[in-house]
Amino acid sequence: MTGISIPFNGIYDEEAMEEFLPALRQAKDLGAESIEIRNVRPEYDPKEVAKAVDYFTDFGFQISVHGAMMSPETAVEDVFAPLSEILPGLKQKSLNITVHPFDGDNTAALTRLSDHIIKNRLPVTIALENNRLMPDGSQGDCAEYILDAVKKTDRPNVGICFDLGHYLYFVLKNHPEKPDMLPSKEFYSRVIHTHIHALRGHSTHYPLTEEYYMPLAEYLAPLAPSFSGIFNLELSFNKFADSMSPADALAVSMKSLRAALSALS
Repeated sequence: MTGISIPFNGIYDEEAMEEFLPALRQAKDLGAESIEIRNVRPEYDPKEVAKAVDYFTDFGFQISVHGAMMSPETAVEDVFAPLSEILPGLKQKSLNITVHPFDGDNTAALTRLSDHIIKNRLPVTIALENNRLMPDGSQGDCAEYILDAVKKTDRPNVGICFDLGHYLYFVLKNHPEKPDMLPSKEFYSRVIHTHIHALRGHSTHYPLTEEYYMPLAEYLAPLAPSFSGIFNLELSFNKFADSMSPADALAVSMKSLRAALSALS
């Protein structure tokens, strides 16, 4: 399945959503089946989140969520409180929720999230995402950091969100002499969701065009044969607003992604 991320600031704004209509239609025409609602913060009103979800599901998309967790003690509330209006009547078989690691005990947080999912029989998976930097802001291999947390959690409803652009940033910044460097096989074996975007220098979340850099086929090759999650485009439209519309950016990126996946099939 392929999908796209759409930013959300906590308030359902119908006019703002209408601005994305050409982009949504373009993506759907090119085969996108899923929308990731990006940046669902713990303090967001569940009713506003539900309005956004209804808008996208009425459009014919499935949903995934990019949420947040701040600590082991607050993880369950952080992730699930803003989703309290959508989970009881979820209009799909399962929901993936992606979260960033924080500077602390991520294994404890993931375990609490997993326990909550099991206790409440929720059709939910949690994906811990590799970031550009370590959670404390230092340079480092966040892919191995999150792999360690996911391995220690060792639950079937917890896996990895492989952010290809963040990993490429890590390689270019820390190992420019190894441009072909890939995450470990064990990392790939735990991936259940993806964030896909290209780089402009060391700046992330650009479209998949020749102008920007992303060795897409190389990064997807170890994953594509057995992956059953979402190949999700995560673009920051404001970064290239002067040169490309959201609809055009998604169109060219969807075509690049589909071409890469077709070549690997």
